[in-house]
Formats: sequence, C-alpha cells, structure tokens
Amino acid sequence: MEGFTKRDTITEAAAMAFADPHRIPERYARADEVQAGVVVGDDESYELPVVDMARLLDPEHREVEIAWLGSACRSWGFFQLINHGVDEAVIQQMKDNTVQFFQLPLEDKKAVAVRPMALKDSAITSKGHQPINWTGLRA
Repeated sequence: MEGFTKRDTITEAAAMAFADPHRIPERYARADEVQAGVVVGDDESYELPVVDMARLLDPEHREVEIAWLGSACRSWGFFQLINHGVDEAVIQQMKDNTVQFFQLPLEDKKAVAVRPMALKDSAITSKGHQPINWTGLRA
C-alpha cells in the first residue's frame, strides 16, 4: 500500500532509539528544562488530567472539553479518558493479556521486540517517512 510503512520498519527504529533501557538518548534529553529528580514542580498538580468523552460529544460542553483536552496534551502529553463506552470486560481482558505477555520467557517476548533504527527521527505520513524534529513540537 502506498503511503504506509511496514511494522518491521517502525519497530526497528523505535528499538534503536531506546536500545539501552537505562539511558535516555541524548537527542531526547532536556537537561536545561528539567531539574534532576523533579517530576512535578511546586506550582503543578499531581493529578492526571481527565477528559470526558461524553462532554466531547455533547454540543453544549464540547468547546470547553476540547480546550481541556488540548491543555492536557500540551502540558502532560497524556490524559485519562472517561465515559468512552469501552466495556469493562474488554478493558480487563487487555490488562490480563498485558500481564500474561510480560510473564512470558524473554525469548518469546523478543519475537515481537522492536528492532533498532526503524524510525530514526521520522514520522510516518501518507508520503512515507518524513524527517521530524521531535523537540520542536513542544508548545
């Protein structure tokens, strides 16, 4: 298929970027922005942002919730989604599968491991891999 990148190509790049699990690649380190040992500053909340899917779909609350979603993405990089409609049994099955996977022998996990150099600082677009400066994406 044109415009798509194969899974193996993606996993190789991701693995290479983080080949040493005890070291953050230099290009991702921001020593000038974060003090050693400080995860959340005095002026920040320890609570993970919660985004309500029902409010995103409700015309009366959509604008405010979209603004909150954008803020969560810019400030935290992730959020908890509630009222998404995913059945609790499906969520529990996913959690169980995750636990089972990490209990597998190392050799079994390596069969699906991400291999080095698959992405190497690129984004996958309809035109294939495009170079990207990930550090330049911060708002």
